[in-house]
Amino acid sequence: LANEQRLSICFLLLERERTVSELNEAVDLSQSALSQPLPVHRAAGEVARDRDGQRMRYRLTRGPAIAVIGALHASYCAD
Repeated sequence: LANEQRLSICFLLLERERTVSELNEAVDLSQSALSQPLPVHRAAGEVARDRDGQRMRYRLTRGPAIAVIGALHASYCAD
């Protein structure tokens, strides 16, 4: 979560489940560069994925990750 782009991905997934294409539209990374942090998040237990036809949908896992990411979102993205 020290990386700004990875944190942005988590903030987006905090809102709702998303495909790589949806994340790509919102984050300033190429699709191949975007695919690199997702396995890091999965390995850390922060993100899970589900197959939706040919697409993979990513979501935050329940547990401490959501609480931490929610607190960071509230601190850094407050209106």
